[in-house]
Amino acid sequence: MRLRCRSKAGVLTLGASLTGDSTVRDLQDDIELVSGVPVAQQQLKYGFPPKLLTADQTTTLGALSIKDGEQLILEELPAAASSASTSSSTPQPAFTSGQTFTQPPPGAFGTQVMPQNYNSDLDFGGAAAADSDYVSVGDGVLVVREMKDDNSCLFRSISYIFERNADNFQNIRSLVSKLIADDPVNYNEAILGREPEDYRKWIVKPESWGGAIELAVLSDYFGVEIDSIDVSTLRVDKFGEGKFSNRVIVLYTGIHYDAIALSPSPTAPEDFDQTSFEGSEGDRILEAGIKLAGIWKKKRKFTDLARFQLRCGVCKKGLVGQKDAQEHAMQTGHTSFTEY
Repeated sequence: MRLRCRSKAGVLTLGASLTGDSTVRDLQDDIELVSGVPVAQQQLKYGFPPKLLTADQTTTLGALSIKDGEQLILEELPAAASSASTSSSTPQPAFTSGQTFTQPPPGAFGTQVMPQNYNSDLDFGGAAAADSDYVSVGDGVLVVREMKDDNSCLFRSISYIFERNADNFQNIRSLVSKLIADDPVNYNEAILGREPEDYRKWIVKPESWGGAIELAVLSDYFGVEIDSIDVSTLRVDKFGEGKFSNRVIVLYTGIHYDAIALSPSPTAPEDFDQTSFEGSEGDRILEAGIKLAGIWKKKRKFTDLARFQLRCGVCKKGLVGQKDAQEHAMQTGHTSFTEY
C-alpha cells in the first residue's frame, strides 16, 4: 500500500509494508517512523472531505476503506495533549476510542456502516434462497445488473442507474472531470492526491478506475445518496448521507462495481428496472441489497485483494495480492497488471 501524508514538514510517502489487514496502530507506527511524530501526538484525518480518524487502534485499514493512494493529513498535538503515561505495558490508543463502524454526523463523506444484528452467514427469512441471484422485495425482486469488466465499471454503473444506458460511461467520466474543475475549493491537490488538472486528465482515460472521490462528486451532482455495498465485508459506504432523500445502490466486489435495481421479476426486461429509491423505501431496499451482497459473498463472487493472482503486463511476473503488485510497481515502475 502506498499512502501520502501531508504534514507541516511537507508531503510524506509511506505504507509500503501496510495492507488492508494492517491496523490503525500499524499505520501510526509507520507515520512515526517517517515523520518523527510520536504515536501519542498524532491526530490524523482521512477521506474526502477529510474527517478525523477516531477508530480504535485494532481497527484494520480495510475496515476504514483506507486503500492504496489514500491521502492522509497529520496534525501534531502538543505533548501535554497526548495521553498520560501509565504503568501498563499495553500500548495506549492515540485516538478517541470508539466502535469501528460508528456513524459520523449526517452529511459526512463516505460514512461506513455495518448492518446491525445481521448474520453474515445469511438468514434470508424466506426472502430468497442462497442459490438465487436475487432477493424478493414486496411484489418485485432486487437484482444485480452486471457491468463490463473494462476499467469503467463504476462509470457504467452510474450511467445505467441514471440514464439506463451503461454505454454512456465516457460522458460520466467527462462529467466528473468538469465538476472537479468547477469546484477547486473542495477538489484540491490535498484531496485528490495530485494536481487537479492532472487528476482531470487522468480520470477521463479509459484505463483509470473510479472510486470514492468519483462517487462523492456524482452524489452531489445528481442530488442522491449513493450507497456502495462491499461484498467481502457487507460494509456499506454512504456518499451524501443526510443530504438527500433519494438513494441509489452499487455493489462493490473488490475491483469491480455493478448496479443494483428493483425489477418486477428475475426475467423482466431492464426497461422495467427501478434504480432510485426514496425515504423508507430506500431503507428497505438497502437492507435487501445487503442480503443480495451476502448471496454473492456466499458464492465467493468477490476478489480477495490479499490473495488474488496477478501477472505484470510488462515483465509477465506472477504476483499474489494487492501488496505484491504495489511493491512490484514501486520497485520497477510497472503499473499494468491483469488478473488470472
